Amino acid sequence: MKVRLLEATLKVLMERGFRGLSVAEVVRVAGVSQGARTHHFRRKIDLVIAATEYAYEKAIERGQRIARMQRFTKQPLHGFVLDAKRVYFGRDYLIAMELLMAGRTDPLLMKKMLPIMHRYRATMNELWRAQLVRAGFSVDESKNYLELMLNLIRGMASNSVWQREPKRYRAQIKLLLSLVEEKVHGEHKVPDVHTERARVPTLVPV
Repeated sequence: MKVRLLEATLKVLMERGFRGLSVAEVVRVAGVSQGARTHHFRRKIDLVIAATEYAYEKAIERGQRIARMQRFTKQPLHGFVLDAKRVYFGRDYLIAMELLMAGRTDPLLMKKMLPIMHRYRATMNELWRAQLVRAGFSVDESKNYLELMLNLIRGMASNSVWQREPKRYRAQIKLLLSLVEEKVHGEHKVPDVHTERARVPTLVPV
């Protein structure tokens, strides 16, 4: 019941935005009664915050699964890119952007949103930095390369709200990956795990 309400809230947020979301529509989409809704969530903001937290906890779990994949233990930067693309080019980031913008003039909403966003980013930063260090990157390298890649992908995701250029984005991400790998490994090529043409094995890192 609770999960149905959370999923319905996310669906309505995507379709209507925060200002356009009504509790009545969420209840209708979830297929539950108003009594069931008030049992779990008394106010609109309670629904929205719980749904956002639910979405980002699932995003953390997905990221952890990606990090455990064998191919990304040796290519963690590629794993980070895949993880970041799934979050920032997907539903969850659009919803978070919508709520954070609304929170600019709604202090209570912003106060409730910030811990969710901070937890997600801190958890994933710690996970992927550790993966890069295990693959041979220094602590400073892991921090700098992850932040560089994150800022690129997050910027592309924000830009894609009004200008979608997926082919160009993929090419630019691939270029940045190759530049990082060239700097770290000199002339040693890193296989592209997203194509079947990769032939050269490597001990390190869309």
